[in-house]
Amino acid sequence: MKKYFLTTVLFVLVGLFINTNNLLSCQCPSDIPPTNVSWTSQGPVYIEIDDGNGHYCTFEVYYCWRQYAPVGPIPLLPVVEIWICDYDQTEECDEEFALAVWKISKKLAERIIVLNPNQLNWYYTPCQDPAFPNFATFSFDCWDLLNNPCGSTYCRISYDVRICQGQVLMEELGRERIGQGCSGNCTSHCED
Repeated sequence: MKKYFLTTVLFVLVGLFINTNNLLSCQCPSDIPPTNVSWTSQGPVYIEIDDGNGHYCTFEVYYCWRQYAPVGPIPLLPVVEIWICDYDQTEECDEEFALAVWKISKKLAERIIVLNPNQLNWYYTPCQDPAFPNFATFSFDCWDLLNNPCGSTYCRISYDVRICQGQVLMEELGRERIGQGCSGNCTSHCED
């Protein structure tokens, strides 16, 4: 019996060390309108971001995305929406790299839109067309003092993303809160 127990423990420990991809996960949201449009989970992808001061960090990222044509009186172009489910540093960041959790998530989502690392069939507006909110990112809006999300309010940031002379250009068009707002010791960061 002791030999069977030790063998089982050994297999479990070996499995934990070998299968590191299960440490991060991707649970797509189900409560962001329109709730009848399903999300697709992607990852891992490896994305490098900077903190705006020349300090860089590379992350292993898992994300969800969905694409749909909003319903309206006239046919509208499709919108791609991104949700960062999980991420972790792949190595030590620059010593002075400094970004709040919600800003890391925002920058990772923006880089995924520009890079399209999985070569997904996303619609980018042609260069000469007028600005159109064809991409959006979602993140939690409310955060506590320990940098943990709290509540169920989301921040949606819309972007006009276009291809001009082979380059992907991105312009933020607006932000909106989806939900009841923050309460208790939670603070909104949608406008940060």
